[in-house]
Amino acid sequence: MRLTCASVMAAAAALLVWAAAASQERADVKANLDLPFDAVGERAQEEEDAPEIVSFYGMTLEGDAFIYILCGRGEMWLVGELEVARREVLRNIREFRPETEFAIVYYDSRGPKLFPAEGRPVKASARTKEAAEAFLDKLAWDGEFTAWMEEPFREAFRLADRTAARRKRIIYVSDGDDEVYKPIAKFVASTPEFAHELVARITAMNVKRVPVDCVDVSEVDSGGPGSAQALFLQDLAAMNGGQYKAAHTPGRSR
Repeated sequence: MRLTCASVMAAAAALLVWAAAASQERADVKANLDLPFDAVGERAQEEEDAPEIVSFYGMTLEGDAFIYILCGRGEMWLVGELEVARREVLRNIREFRPETEFAIVYYDSRGPKLFPAEGRPVKASARTKEAAEAFLDKLAWDGEFTAWMEEPFREAFRLADRTAARRKRIIYVSDGDDEVYKPIAKFVASTPEFAHELVARITAMNVKRVPVDCVDVSEVDSGGPGSAQALFLQDLAAMNGGQYKAAHTPGRSR
């Protein structure tokens, strides 16, 4: 068998390419062996530790556990704000990764109603997402225009205490005009001093300093920028390390 000069040169070139590749492979293996033991899979671990990032009413929120508080006052139902809030919460839940935890606190004149009923945040499995959607679908106006604020926040802080998630947050959607004292109703909007007092009382419940984000859906004519309702929600978010989002609705008659 005769070997031409060209074929010899081609074979030599191929051998050099193979040798270079083998040398690089050995170097990569050595580099991996030289890494600390716990560095194996470090990138995967970093991705696993990254927080869930969601958009809620245009706010970008990060966390491992999300607890939603929805106000069920009559005005929230009559003008459609509760329906918007339900859609926003449901969109978040559908996007959650399986390891993300969540819970919902809905309240009206009858007091708070929790999902899950056991009072502990759940991981976002297909089953719990479906159950949460059913819970939101079944919410209905109780025919009243009162809603008591403090107990829902107590429940939300209890829920936050019952999760081992490292980064947790509470998201509150309201028009900021809830009644507070029972049986003697007193509105947040009654005086700025009372609004400040209420912020202090809720903040005192937040022993673990969980961020509280506030979405303000108050009316522009009776609420809106500069109103007692808006200032209450702004202060509540600021005092608890959260974000404030104005989602004011156009003026309308009550």
